[in-house]
Amino acid sequence: MVVSQDALIAYFAVRKTQDGSGFVGGVLVIDSKGLPQEFRNTSPLRPSVAQRALYGKSLEPFAFNELIGVRLIRSLKLKPEICFVESPDLFEIRESSQIPVIHLSRVDNAPIGNGLMGDGIRVSNSRGRAKTLVANGHPSFDDIRYVQNLIETISDSIDLLEPFDRVETALRSLTLSSENYRPS
Repeated sequence: MVVSQDALIAYFAVRKTQDGSGFVGGVLVIDSKGLPQEFRNTSPLRPSVAQRALYGKSLEPFAFNELIGVRLIRSLKLKPEICFVESPDLFEIRESSQIPVIHLSRVDNAPIGNGLMGDGIRVSNSRGRAKTLVANGHPSFDDIRYVQNLIETISDSIDLLEPFDRVETALRSLTLSSENYRPS
């Protein structure tokens, strides 16, 4: 797959609600210049005490991926070429999506090559500063090969990790400003 200059890139993140009783998710779609094209978020998902007991440690992975992530990705009107997730714990959305799902993180002075952290991709931006980005994909899919072209195409224009800050800020502002996001 060749990623074009007009690529749409999704950023998916999940946060606990301000009171810690639930979860809220958001997905931001940007273009290759970093301009927002679409944003979707969930209402807070507040598991009951019984649900927390019944699901145990599987509650968060199930809620984050199936109840929040898959629904958000499917709700997008625009279809991104790739979806970056803030944590490898969110890889499971890939099983229900045709969109490659990649966890991308910055690792200073990380070696390039295969290893426990996946494939490292060294990128020099137009200002001459080298960055090492480490990309991992769902182990059942061969999505990593898409990342190299995406980074080469748009890394001079945007910081590939910065949109996660935007999602974080948007979700935080929602939880602080809307009655729907406060505990009942």
